[in-house]
Amino acid sequence: MNILGITPARGGSKGIPRKNIKEIAGKPLIAWTIEAAKESEMIDRYVVSTEDEEIAQIVRGYGVEVFPRPAELATDEASTLCVLQHLVENIPCDIVVLLQATSPIRRLGLIDECVKEFKDNDYDSLATGFICDYIEYGKNQLRRQAIDGFFYDDGNINLM
Repeated sequence: MNILGITPARGGSKGIPRKNIKEIAGKPLIAWTIEAAKESEMIDRYVVSTEDEEIAQIVRGYGVEVFPRPAELATDEASTLCVLQHLVENIPCDIVVLLQATSPIRRLGLIDECVKEFKDNDYDSLATGFICDYIEYGKNQLRRQAIDGFFYDDGNINLM
């Protein structure tokens, strides 16, 4: 099975401009995800999709392949799904591992554990996250312990 790791990293963020290359604990934000991907023993090929030359230079500096993203897939309206579709149309693979730069904290081995779980159980998708029991203030009449909660995708690892 061919496993492709992907990190989308556009340069035009409005919320936090240049967030993917902002220094966090001594290195660019994206570096944390790159290092985690490179530690994986199960990812066969790892690429960063970007339209931004400064991001591309940083990514290459970490020894990672840059997959050029067309300008129309680097807008505020372009979805992550469209970026993934563009990549898999151009890079044949059986499994996609989406690693978002904006969720940089992954314990050692987590990516490979997720890939193994995905493959062993023949899932069609898998995502890391947690059970969230938050309810908008003033809308809840239940005790916290009585709230079932819902799965909240933390954006850390997604497989499909």
